[in-house]
Amino acid sequence: MISLNTNITDLIMLNSLNSATGGINKTIERLTTGYKLNHAKDNAANLSIVTSLSTKINSLLKVKSNTEDGISLLSTAQEALENIQDQLSRLRALSIQAANGNYGEQSLEAMQAEADEIIEQIKQIRNNTEFNGLKLFESTRPISANETTTVVAKLSNAKVKMRTSARSAAVPYASNLTYIDSEGAIAFAGNETKTVNICGITYTLKNTKSSSSSLSYVKDKSSGQITFVASNFEITAQKDVSHNIV
Repeated sequence: MISLNTNITDLIMLNSLNSATGGINKTIERLTTGYKLNHAKDNAANLSIVTSLSTKINSLLKVKSNTEDGISLLSTAQEALENIQDQLSRLRALSIQAANGNYGEQSLEAMQAEADEIIEQIKQIRNNTEFNGLKLFESTRPISANETTTVVAKLSNAKVKMRTSARSAAVPYASNLTYIDSEGAIAFAGNETKTVNICGITYTLKNTKSSSSSLSYVKDKSSGQITFVASNFEITAQKDVSHNIV
């Protein structure tokens, strides 16, 4: 005869032990992480609120970090400008000192040498002041004159001034030429090229952008100067005449 006995007391003690062990593990986890809510099972609603607040806090901390970087950049620029101001003050003092008429040629040469050194230091500050690799006083390079009879202008949100010297005289106006409007605007599709005749002179205009754009022009018949206003256009002018293009 088989007899099955169940120790109810031991089962109750085992269940209590498992419950206590789970509680201890949860307490240790909270002590380790420093957070009361570590899993959705702890409190799903509160965990969702905590997660949302944590995201906003991290965003605000990043904004704070970006603001501090901006302040550091401005501080760097301010210190450089203060240095330039000090150099300019010294340069002004030298110019006033040299103008009083009480110094000989040798002294004036020494003052000039110091002035040249000050100007060079100002240039170095302007060219070398940077923050995280970003130059703070980057100077723009002037666009030199184009001295060929084919004028190719790359216009990028600015008026580019160019002159050609194929002939010194202005292009004469012939009676057999039909002058179209001396001012107007032309619409272009993306990467479209058009050839137009403005007051008897041919221009090939190309929109170098992939999106649609427009170009406007004004021709001064008294001086022969034509002004193009556009962004990202390539302009090729007629080769056998001189031009006065802005």
